[in-house]
Amino acid sequence: MRAGGKGRVTLVLAALTVFVLALSVPGSLREVWERGGFYIFSREFLEDLPKRLFGPGRFRFLLQPAVAVALYVAAGRADARAGRPPSSTRSSSGARTADASRAAPSGTWRTCCSSGSCSTP
Repeated sequence: MRAGGKGRVTLVLAALTVFVLALSVPGSLREVWERGGFYIFSREFLEDLPKRLFGPGRFRFLLQPAVAVALYVAAGRADARAGRPPSSTRSSSGARTADASRAAPSGTWRTCCSSGSCSTP
């Protein structure tokens, strides 16, 4: 892919994301108005949280954080093998280099598709 093509794809995806979010605003505001506040900041949310461990969807509620931790550990091990500082240190220190910015997405892609069935970008 040409160098300019990646920027165009990113711009199109960003515009599409903003468009979809803008479409969701009226419905979200209507729900806030009807509830009298945001669900996530309510007592009802805290009461519903334990129910998620035993109700429908409980597998996803446990699997999603487990997969996130596993991917984070795999990326950390890859950083250690490559001699790079941990990604948490890079992101919290604000040190952004062009090399680190390029390596992060492709490293994540390789970690997610380590089976060899995916082609790396």
